[in-house]
Amino acid sequence: MNFCGLSCMAEKAQLNLLVIGSGGREHALVQKCLQSPLAKRVIAAPGNGGIAGQVDCYDVAVEAIDEIVTLAASQSIDLVIVGPEVPLCLGLVDALQHAGIAAYGPNRAGAELEASKAYCKDFFARHSIPTAAYAKFTSVVPALEYLKDHPAPIVIKASGLAAGKGVIMAETQEQAQDAVKDMLEGGAFGSSGKEIVIEETLYGEEASIHAIVSGESFVCLPPSQDHKRAGEGDTGLNTGGMGAYTPTSIINAQLQEQIETTVIRPTLAGLKADGIDFRGTLYAGLMLTKNGPKVLEYNVRLGDPETQILLPMIADDIVPVLLASAKGEPMPTSLNYHEGAAIVVVLAAGGYPGSYTKKEEITYPESLPQGTAIVHAGTKRTSSGKIVTNGGRVLGVSAQAESLEKAAEIAYSVCDQVQFKSKYLRRDIAHQELNRGMHKSSIVSSKTNKLVITLCTGNTCRSPMAERLLQHALDAEEDPLNTFTVVSAGVSAGSGNTASKNSMDALKRLGIDLSDHSSKPLTDDMLSQAYAVFAMTEAHLFALHSYYSVLPKRVHLFREFITDTENSEIPDPFGQNIQAYNQCLDSMSEAVPSLLEYLRSEVTTTS
Repeated sequence: MNFCGLSCMAEKAQLNLLVIGSGGREHALVQKCLQSPLAKRVIAAPGNGGIAGQVDCYDVAVEAIDEIVTLAASQSIDLVIVGPEVPLCLGLVDALQHAGIAAYGPNRAGAELEASKAYCKDFFARHSIPTAAYAKFTSVVPALEYLKDHPAPIVIKASGLAAGKGVIMAETQEQAQDAVKDMLEGGAFGSSGKEIVIEETLYGEEASIHAIVSGESFVCLPPSQDHKRAGEGDTGLNTGGMGAYTPTSIINAQLQEQIETTVIRPTLAGLKADGIDFRGTLYAGLMLTKNGPKVLEYNVRLGDPETQILLPMIADDIVPVLLASAKGEPMPTSLNYHEGAAIVVVLAAGGYPGSYTKKEEITYPESLPQGTAIVHAGTKRTSSGKIVTNGGRVLGVSAQAESLEKAAEIAYSVCDQVQFKSKYLRRDIAHQELNRGMHKSSIVSSKTNKLVITLCTGNTCRSPMAERLLQHALDAEEDPLNTFTVVSAGVSAGSGNTASKNSMDALKRLGIDLSDHSSKPLTDDMLSQAYAVFAMTEAHLFALHSYYSVLPKRVHLFREFITDTENSEIPDPFGQNIQAYNQCLDSMSEAVPSLLEYLRSEVTTTS
């Protein structure tokens, strides 16, 4: 970064910094600030159990605007870094600026982009920002009338702040109607749901762009992708975020430029035209559709858990950049980043985002692998010094490495060493990116005259289902290779992942040794010779023809089989009930003999 800002920070004068908030984002900010040579002192309010172990924390709520200003003045703070959206929307930055204290984050007018989804959608329309078609409502009857002409699947959003949970993606008309009634009449999201936005469902892949902004000057951080749904396979309820990773190959340099040209720059110009001096973070949640990137929503603060991976990837000192933004100084043209990739996996309390217990004691390893961090979110330090759970998202385990696959392996190994009673996590964080690599270089057995079943579980290498099915084939009384070949897609011979090695060993015992096969892409010819291909995501099967456009009839065979068999009653594995999850795996394993017989008959018929 060829950037110093503010006249080289008055020749590197040291600063007192105050971080506002109590989540994983704020812990990551504190850790980054402590690394800055400009930081004389770092404090936080209110902080959490992990932050309290590193800096002084003051018990001041994020909503207590006057108390925060008083704290900043009494502690001679030079820069306040505001983490969460609530104090921004309440006008904390305005109050600090009025007191002569620099603050990173937008003023109240700028924060309205996040405070009201209805306002934000109107802003998009006014300034021609690409987004989903929408309508807004404050009463039930016209909203239900609108749904008649705009049937599900459709998205229902509480207009106000709802901690990342106020979005219902209705798959059926009944779900859409219930969501409208729950928000507008039932108070599902309190005052945040008194106005709602109904918008069309966009199709594509989601990604996030964070920009540090000063007026119309900005610098973008690396593109990232997060996982909002509570369950593996991106299913279940929306949460504040169960994990994230950066970078993502789905956004290349050309697409990045398109996003900046069609989204970021017009937004900043629109804010200026509306008389808003925007400073702070502009966080664009994007859907990458076939018609180009469209904005799902804007946030006006750093994302959580994205901050836990973005900040460690920045090789530069971030403090002068944040201060320059707060002061309205120009942004650097670029920042320097570490090579490789980063991932964060959220460890949540069982039941989240619904009801969950607190005060469970947490234990975690004292020493961590290089490039790894445990970031505290919903934790509290007791008077005896113990760390206990105090929120839904409890910890974030982040890791940096030369590749995303390696980073994921390291992060999950640390996750397994962290213990608290109701610990819950998703085992498929970054499955989009990992699967892109899998599908591009899938290993294919040379026995191409056999039936190939591709077991793919998002992040296949950690799939209990894949290993169950492999083990079942291994234990079968008759040699399964008489009728089919099992290939676990993405389980590459040199991955180094423990689960991968287990799967590879199981394949070898089945007589399939892939160690001497070079990775090569699947072709239409290979798939035709194989007769059928299935892609499996835990209990759900999806067609590989979405990637390869072949054998559209064959990919529906499993769905037909499940429909016709007694084993069709399979519990949803993605809820919060671990027993149901295990029951699902057992049910699927029990279904395997019938499935094999069904596939054999299909192979015979096809042959």
